Amino acid sequence: MHKLGYHAIYFEAIAFWELGNTQFKSAGDNGKGMGMCVAYLKIALTKLASAEQNVKGAGSNYVANWTAKMNEVKALLAKADDENKTIYYEKVPSPGEIEKPDPKNFVKMDDSTSAMLNKAPELDAKMRHLIPPQVRQD
Repeated sequence: MHKLGYHAIYFEAIAFWELGNTQFKSAGDNGKGMGMCVAYLKIALTKLASAEQNVKGAGSNYVANWTAKMNEVKALLAKADDENKTIYYEKVPSPGEIEKPDPKNFVKMDDSTSAMLNKAPELDAKMRHLIPPQVRQD
């Protein structure tokens, strides 16, 4: 349970980290959006902190990765929060106001993988005789 529980929490936190990191860059380019960046990073930090118990039982590699990511999120959050308080003056939405990230936005398929994904496994040809012709979908 430790590793599975850790991964479930970690990857959700990383989704918010990516949103916050992207929003930070966007705010710098567009001159707005730092409040939302701070909100995303606070959620990421909260979620990573909630994974602490699970990561301790997962092993030293996991702890090192988790610690590095926590430090990275804390550093960017401190920078974003400081910039929001001194430059942008934007309202930081509460975590309840933030929608959960859409998983479709994090996965981009390209044509390089379509041939591999649509190819029938070699095992299908070897085991074809085991499936009755009435059931096969050739």
